Amino acid sequence: RKLAFNKGIAACYLNVSTAYIYSDKLDTALTYLDTALQYAHVVKDPNRLGLAYLNRADIYRQMQNFSQSLKDCETALGYADQANNDDVRARINQTIGAVYYQQNIYPQSISYYDKAILLYRKTGNLRMTATVLNNLGLIYKSTGDFTRSVAVTTGAIRITDSLKDVTNLSIFNGNLSDIYFQMGHYGQAEQ
Repeated sequence: RKLAFNKGIAACYLNVSTAYIYSDKLDTALTYLDTALQYAHVVKDPNRLGLAYLNRADIYRQMQNFSQSLKDCETALGYADQANNDDVRARINQTIGAVYYQQNIYPQSISYYDKAILLYRKTGNLRMTATVLNNLGLIYKSTGDFTRSVAVTTGAIRITDSLKDVTNLSIFNGNLSDIYFQMGHYGQAEQ
């Protein structure tokens, strides 16, 4: 009975921390997340621990504390492995890719994004597959590899169109237009 109580408390603190993340109150989110971690450690549920450490890693990434973000990703990955949870593994690899992207360390970012895509495809998570493909498109655009940028961004658009996700479809099409504009293909950029 006490275990169920601790699971519930951990989940509540995790949910409250997420609300603060979306409100851009990262310090407050971190406080709630650290409390969620305390309860999650009592419960010893690798899925909860993996998600909590992943969320904390993402907060540290947003705060540009990249070394702590990577440490938390490593910890989260250990728990995701214990739980055999490919969806969380994919999210961890995506977060690591984002950490390297923010630092303009593109080869590592590409490597981790590629791992995330493979895991998202394995789990059937098309929405996140498309999101990471779009992120790869941004990297390739930044490196001047416009051919790859167009290819992966077009792949993201195809998947997003099949999901009828109009918000991301609009964003990804805007990114594709920007790629064509940078290539000097103004006619395609206007489409």
